[in-house]
Amino acid sequence: TFVNGGKTKLLMMAEKRIEEFKKHYQTEDERFVLLPPGIGLDRKYSSVPSGTRERFRRDNQIQPSQFLLLQVGSNFGLKGVDRSLKAIASLPGNIREKVVFMVVGQDSPSKFENEAKKLGIENKVRFSTGRDDISEIMAAADVFLHPAYHENAGIVILEALVSGLPVIVTETCGYSNYVKDANCGVVVPDPYSQDNLNDALVKLLSDEDLKAY
Repeated sequence: TFVNGGKTKLLMMAEKRIEEFKKHYQTEDERFVLLPPGIGLDRKYSSVPSGTRERFRRDNQIQPSQFLLLQVGSNFGLKGVDRSLKAIASLPGNIREKVVFMVVGQDSPSKFENEAKKLGIENKVRFSTGRDDISEIMAAADVFLHPAYHENAGIVILEALVSGLPVIVTETCGYSNYVKDANCGVVVPDPYSQDNLNDALVKLLSDEDLKAY
């Protein structure tokens, strides 16, 4: 299907995946059709009712002075929750003490709860199963984390962007280019380095940098 000389048109979700197929199969450019991403209009920050941020934070005991970091997606291992925990643990104490990290998705959290305990940040982390108020959580959050080990596309990355959130994402994610194009966050380059993720999180959680988003 993908080999050079074929006639089949190839519908692709992400530009990054096109480059990979071209590298391995020498597929011709004209055979690829890049599909535009679709996203629910309810995810736009302008669609969220006024006061949602304050109401969600109040109901979940998150103070106005605290940083709410958010990660959404099932399969916590593949999505890089362990990487996020290490980045939070590496924060300077004066910033780390203000952090609340919420992880939402269908997966067993026990392994990552143990990791958070080993890192000494168990009181900073809250795990939740899949829920239907993601747009409200995004409205209440300050930074969206998605340091996945692999992600073919990553629609949740776009949901965070249209919610007005700065995003930290690994370059391996198919939709990481949208973060770069929007200049709304940090793309951690391949090959992955934990230090790069740590530095990106410190940068976004400094008062001056976060106010720019």
